[in-house]
Amino acid sequence: MTTQEIAQALWTRRQQNPIVMQGELQAQLGGEGFAEAVANRWVVPDFDTGGLTVTLNAAQAQDLQQAAVKTEAVDTAHDAAQAHANRQLMELNIPGIGAGSGGSTMPNPPRPSTPTAPKMSQTKSPQIGDDVMVAEQGKSFTGKVQSVRPDGRYILSFGNTKPAKARDYTANELRPVANANVSVGAGAPVPSNVA
Repeated sequence: MTTQEIAQALWTRRQQNPIVMQGELQAQLGGEGFAEAVANRWVVPDFDTGGLTVTLNAAQAQDLQQAAVKTEAVDTAHDAAQAHANRQLMELNIPGIGAGSGGSTMPNPPRPSTPTAPKMSQTKSPQIGDDVMVAEQGKSFTGKVQSVRPDGRYILSFGNTKPAKARDYTANELRPVANANVSVGAGAPVPSNVA
């Protein structure tokens, strides 16, 4: 139903008997029509009867009457204004807003670039014997995977330079070491892709 048809049905009902039950009105107007009538305050709760009343408020009744008798030219002007507003929203490039009810008509925003050194969990799980780098307290340490616990945590062994506290590591905390001969000792700055 169009807004004009909804308003006409309500205006006719108001002339006959303004009190109506919700189910009857929903059946007559449909779900969307009923929602529009409530949103426009053309239908309000009647606390005496427990039903609904087609508005008795003078300002709302005038609005209802005008909507019931509006001409096609008003619909055309409204449609033109709505189309213009939709075009302006599209130019703003706001995701989730656009013409149509199917959701966004905007293209997907660009995705952030991936880090240059991927995390172990993004590539492959480290294997026993692999050289890996970990970061602890702002420093990086190179170690070797000694074993993997049943819960997936890794036990590492370190050379002379090792973290102050011995603990197990998750795959997300490990970074592959490209050249096993290069050792990063304590006090070395943490690479930007490790932190």
